[in-house]
Amino acid sequence: MSVEKAMLNHHAKIARKSGQKITKDKSKLSPEKQVEREVLSWSKDNDFDLTVIESKAVYNVQAGRYMDSMTSESMPDLCGNKGPLACFIELKAMGKLKTLKEHQREFLVRKIKQGCFAVCVDGSDSLARLWKSYSLSVDKISFLLNSLPKRTPKQESEIKRNEVLSLFGE
Repeated sequence: MSVEKAMLNHHAKIARKSGQKITKDKSKLSPEKQVEREVLSWSKDNDFDLTVIESKAVYNVQAGRYMDSMTSESMPDLCGNKGPLACFIELKAMGKLKTLKEHQREFLVRKIKQGCFAVCVDGSDSLARLWKSYSLSVDKISFLLNSLPKRTPKQESEIKRNEVLSLFGE
């Protein structure tokens, strides 16, 4: 651990004990959090009602430790609706759409097949483009299924391997 990080942790600990609220430097947001902020702004301007879902461990100040999430790891980053339409949005850092994990893809596919708007985006521009095309689309389910990031060759080979193993009951 660097000296700077140790000092920051020490000051944060003192601030917590004295009841002060700790705020993060907004310029140090992770790339995915920057995308989240951008997408939430766009969605608000376009009448989406979305909630951020934290599916990773979150630090609880009262407990003084990280708490496991109560959601499935497959749950996308944003869930909500636009009018009566349920919406599920998985966020990725800019240019990192291919990092969509198989369990995340399966969740989005299930929701798409149920008639929901379920997508994986890396910014408000990609969300706006998908929403516009989706709105104009005749076959909305096929459009959304085809808009999901393509699997990498490594993901494809892992799926085939698992299919073969399942044939042998492993």
